[in-house]
Amino acid sequence: QSLNIISLIGMIALLGIVVGLKSARGYVEYGDGYIARQASATDLSAPAGLAVGYLTVAMNYEILNRYLHRVPAQKDHSRGQIASTMFSSALPGQQYSELTYQNELFGYNRDRTLTSTFVGPLYLDFGWAGVLIGAVLIGLLYRFLWVATYSSRSVFFVFTYAYFATRGVFLLYGNPI
Repeated sequence: QSLNIISLIGMIALLGIVVGLKSARGYVEYGDGYIARQASATDLSAPAGLAVGYLTVAMNYEILNRYLHRVPAQKDHSRGQIASTMFSSALPGQQYSELTYQNELFGYNRDRTLTSTFVGPLYLDFGWAGVLIGAVLIGLLYRFLWVATYSSRSVFFVFTYAYFATRGVFLLYGNPI
């Protein structure tokens, strides 16, 4: 019962992220009048936005759902091994990754990872604390880049913000961190 409530809260939070990204993009494109324009809009933008949010939430979350039901009951959290792969991948030898974890947990023998959004590796590494802290840190990074880009307008920050904003679009579909 409580897991269903937590899952529902997680899905609502993910939908909030989608709406937040859409709003941030609109603000960047249209400036200060964007929010006022959205509030006075009489078109079908709200139902269309809900449809996009529903499809985003419904498409790639089966693996994440399996993680929630099986970890830590069947396999312990990896305590940072998956997150550290991005730093240790340049080293020789076999790396412990989300793919390795999936193959062990589900009994697969696959050579490609089934994506579980950016939340999956955070949950596998550190549980719900990792999801919450990781999401906040990602949000702070994006906020810092946005403020730095629009206050300094340097080429470096514009490029960096554009790069991370593009990757941020895919946070809900895969794991581009």
